[in-house]
Amino acid sequence: MRWVLLLRAVNVGTRNRLAMADLRDLLEQLGHTDVRTVLNSGNAVFTSNRGGDLTAEVEHGLRERFRIDVRACVLPDHEVRALVDAVPDLPGYVVCSVLFERPPAAALASFLASDVSPEVVAGNERAVFIGYVDAGRTKLTNARLESALGVSSTARTPATLRKLLAD
Repeated sequence: MRWVLLLRAVNVGTRNRLAMADLRDLLEQLGHTDVRTVLNSGNAVFTSNRGGDLTAEVEHGLRERFRIDVRACVLPDHEVRALVDAVPDLPGYVVCSVLFERPPAAALASFLASDVSPEVVAGNERAVFIGYVDAGRTKLTNARLESALGVSSTARTPATLRKLLAD
């Protein structure tokens, strides 16, 4: 099965520096094959038929080998494809904030109904899509999203997600 790995807060500023060659090596040492990284921000695709909690395995490997304590999200590629297919037509610069866990339905509904103008939001239990109309001045940060939903998330553009799915 093909899997997509998204790391939160890697290679942003001076903290949590991780070479993509090191990430590939880690994933291969964990027993995964056909490992490919995309860009320099903690994106990878790999094949694995192993069971268990792949997310916890990657997070543990990063802590043990590189002393990097970041959240990881490992999804089957078909779920990422569904996210890409669900991206709505929003104004501005569009990002897909992938949710690491499913938020409480009431929290998601409340957030999606809230006024975050000039930004525009849409979403489901797997992702929140944001159209940043004024990205330079926005108050809609990842921290605000996570606080409202009570779950971790990491943002990627639809183009990055498409690159991860490209064979």
